[in-house]
Formats: sequence, structure tokens, C-alpha cells
Amino acid sequence: MEPITLEPIFMPDSNMLMFQTSELNYLAEQRYNDKFGFYQAAFGMYSYMRLNPDMEYKIWYPQGEPHLWQPHNSCAWTPLGVYGFANKTITPCKSKLNLEFCNDEFYNSVFRSFHAWNTGATVGLSAAGQAALTALTNTIVKSATVGNRMMLTAGQLFDPETVEIVTGTPTNVEEAFKKTVGTCRGWIDLLIDLEAGDPVKYAHLNLDSLFIQSGGGQNIATNGQTFTGSVLDLYDDIFSAATNDLQEAIVDGGVGDTGRSFMPMFLVSNSIKSKLYLELLALKSSAVINQPRITQLPVTANGQTFDVMYIDNVPVIPVGDVANYDKLLTGRSHFAYLTISGTIQLGSNFARIPELGAGEVAVAIQQKTDLDELGKVLFLSHSLSATAISDTKYIAGGYKYTVPL
Repeated sequence: MEPITLEPIFMPDSNMLMFQTSELNYLAEQRYNDKFGFYQAAFGMYSYMRLNPDMEYKIWYPQGEPHLWQPHNSCAWTPLGVYGFANKTITPCKSKLNLEFCNDEFYNSVFRSFHAWNTGATVGLSAAGQAALTALTNTIVKSATVGNRMMLTAGQLFDPETVEIVTGTPTNVEEAFKKTVGTCRGWIDLLIDLEAGDPVKYAHLNLDSLFIQSGGGQNIATNGQTFTGSVLDLYDDIFSAATNDLQEAIVDGGVGDTGRSFMPMFLVSNSIKSKLYLELLALKSSAVINQPRITQLPVTANGQTFDVMYIDNVPVIPVGDVANYDKLLTGRSHFAYLTISGTIQLGSNFARIPELGAGEVAVAIQQKTDLDELGKVLFLSHSLSATAISDTKYIAGGYKYTVPL
């Protein structure tokens, strides 16, 4: 894998370094080298909105009709204005990152051996300690970008006051979970909210009942963690409930004919992916295989090659972001959505606050020099984020959170 290098801006004589907005947005969109970057590059699972000068997001899309012809019974010029561009304006969610670390408190005594007397008769970090702090800084910067995308996928799915946190979870981690999950709405919660607002028009956006009763069986094990039903049955049920537009796009292998094709895909939780893999193994062990619906092919993208599972030539893409919330909870999220690329829109912008010196600042990191706060390191960042569905006709599926019985 080709590593991603984040180049900070060093502010002279201020004990401060900064990371540029452009670099953080580059990571937040698609290109850092984790498994998500591969799926994004290979299938374009998300599209990205850009902030306009009014600090809002807009989704632009062309509108038109095939009704272009009129009687030719005179020389009069009678134009038809049936084509143009429309847009949806999305107000962003505001969020911030505020961290304060003290050398002793943060390192929990593990790295105290790295403390050393500096030439100015002050206690600081040795070279090894500075290396540890550098590794920490890079981790925080990358975690900020991953967390931003995670929030735009699973934000507001959970009620922090009702979900049960795993016993033994540190208090500070539990508090971080409660703040993060309630900040900005993710695309899954957006679909659930749309269906709740108009259950008839948007019934296909939250088919949660399919995860409990599908094909006549109970689909979630009593441990609440395991999907036990047939993934093929689940796929067929979602396909049957999808709009005609989405069904036709899947059968045709996508939509678009002007150099940009929008590909069908099946976005699933880790539990659905794991069950599908077991079904694939069972299929491979069969003595006779006649046109199997589940296949697996190597795909190369973003400098990486992975084996991707397919159902009826539709790639199955695991969305692991929700698991970052689930791992702190006693329950588990189960979801599956049929859609095409370009339908799910994410907007992510590390805002230019504060503007220290010059340039666009995404994350500012400062080491305090005041005597009463010596040894503290502050991390500051602001972000504007938004999620949207560009066309509700091109997505169908459901989400279910289950706990052990």
C-alpha cells in the first residue's frame, strides 16, 4: 500500500502546528488507504457535495422531458423550455473537535520514562517521547476524518440514554460516544426519518421488518449479534420492494450513457456480509453448481486488490462505519440497502476556523507555554457536515438494531 503523508504547517515561535483544510478533506472524501478507500474508488459508493460561498451544500441535477416535438405548421419560432438544472440546498451540521491532553494524565504513567530535563531546566519529553506524541498526533488527525465519515453514516441512529453500553467501557469513551452519535445525522437515520414522515410514499426506505420475518423464518439469533436468515432471500425481498426505477437500473447494470455510469450496489452491515460469506462457502462445497447467484471476483482499485462478493452481478459492499458505534453497545446493527452509486451524498468540510497566520486551517495543535498550563497540548478543529439522498427512487432497504434476548 502507498502510505498517505500529512504535511503539517509549523508556526515559528508559537509551539503550534496545523494541518491544511485541503489535506483533511482529501482524506475525508475517499483516498486514505483503508478498506473504505478501496470500495469508494472501485464502486463510488458515496458522492460528495461541496460547500458553496454561503456555507451551504447544494446537489445539482438536470431536469428534462422527452416531450420535445411540436407541429411544424408555420415559420414561427416556438421554443420549449423543458430542460434545465434544479438543486437541493442542504444546511450543514456544525461540529467541533476540542481535545486537551496533559503529559502525565494522557499517557497514564506508561510513558513517564520519556520525560526528561530540558536545557532550560524544565521537564519535557525526550526524543522518544516526542516521537510518541507525533504518532499520537497523526492518529488523531486520521481519526478525525474517519470519525467524520462515520458520523455521516450512523449519526443519530442511537439514543444515548436508552442503549446499553458494554460493561467496563471507560467513562471518557462512553461520554465521547454519547456526544459523537448525537451530533450530525447520518444517511441511514435520514432514510428512517423520511419513511416515518410518509410511510406510504417512502415505505421502501425502511424495510426493517425484513430482518425479523423474511421467507417465513426468524432472522436474528437470540444473541442479537448474528443474522441467521438467507441473504439471497433478503436481497430478493428488498428488490421486490424497490421502486421500478431502481429495479430497472439493477437489471440494466446501472444508468447513464454519457461517459459516467452509475453502478448498482448492495450496501450491507458486517453481520449480513458474514452470513453471505457462509452461504458462499456452502455453495462452493456443493457437488453441482448451476449458474450460482453468489460469486466472488478479485477487484483492483486504489492500489489494492480484494475479493468482492456479488449477488446477481451486483457487488456486495460492507459498510463498517456503524461497527465503530456498535462495539461499545450490547446490541448490534443489521442493515442492507440496494442502491446505485451517486444516490448517497455526503458533505464534509473541515472549516477554516481558526485562521491562524495564513492558509486554510483544518486542525490546529498547540503546546501550552504558560507556567500554570505547561505540558498541556490542545487540539482544535471545526467541521461542517451534511448528508443527503439525491433521489429516493434509487435506494431501498432497511435497518434493525437488536439486543440479546
